[in-house]
Amino acid sequence: MSAINGNRGVVYTGPGTVEVQPISFPELSLGHRACHHGVILKVVATNICGSDQHMVRGRTTAEAGLVLGQVPFIPYRAVSGDEVPPPADAGNPV
Repeated sequence: MSAINGNRGVVYTGPGTVEVQPISFPELSLGHRACHHGVILKVVATNICGSDQHMVRGRTTAEAGLVLGQVPFIPYRAVSGDEVPPPADAGNPV
């Protein structure tokens, strides 16, 4: 995945604190099997949702290290499985 220059996420570090930290790249697989019908998106910008804000405010049982940000903005295809129909080329906006 050399087309992506680093992978970062907003990580819950404890009540009242989050940090942007490097995170691992996702894998296009289902456990140990290849996922030929899947797509990995490159998200240019994101935001945390209202539910995540409860964690940031300390109203949670979540453990530190949880990656927040499920509301993607400006996503692009980074990787597509063999069975994904066009236009699923890497770099296309979704």
